[in-house]
Amino acid sequence: MKRIGRTSVLASWLLALAPAVGCSTEGHVRADDTATRMTSLREALLGTKRQTSVAIGSLDGVIQGHGGDAKLGYERYARDVAITEDSVKAIDKRYDAVRSEAKKYFEMWEKQLGDIGSEEIRKRSEERRAAQVQQIEKIDRAMVDAREALTPFMNRLRDTRIYLATDLSSAGLQSLRPVFDQLSKENGAIDRKLDTVVAAVDEVAPGFRAEAPQE
Repeated sequence: MKRIGRTSVLASWLLALAPAVGCSTEGHVRADDTATRMTSLREALLGTKRQTSVAIGSLDGVIQGHGGDAKLGYERYARDVAITEDSVKAIDKRYDAVRSEAKKYFEMWEKQLGDIGSEEIRKRSEERRAAQVQQIEKIDRAMVDAREALTPFMNRLRDTRIYLATDLSSAGLQSLRPVFDQLSKENGAIDRKLDTVVAAVDEVAPGFRAEAPQE
């Protein structure tokens, strides 16, 4: 019978354990991933803030007759509305990614609480988890306000595009002046609400990242 050395046995055990170790994800990795998703959300928020202003500017150009060609102005506005729609969708997608990653993180944390034998340490961990949940809820509340402002604003942008697709006459364009004024006002409110979400992300994200070495 072939003799198997202790070194070979040890190597076999290490190989057997390697997949299991590789498949597990430490909680702090989930936390870092959550923070990364927040950074991505922040970029989408700022991109949408810029894009809503671009769309408003395009509408103003059509109404004021900048460039002298209403058809080209309409095409530019229609394109900018479509880009703005995509930008808003990006916010929703990236916010959902933050929520999904945070959910995985907190579920893992909940499970690992049961592995802590010390009541004192377990309590401290429970308190930290509750605090982190409350941090995420700051972003949630800010996002609710931003979405409530964005929805009617985007509907009005789309309705205006449909209106212009039918009527680009001088009288038709001038009749949209009150709509433009309202959209401009709403855009200012949206900017402030998006800034509030960005501020919440800036406050919360660092608390989910692992402490970096001091330089």
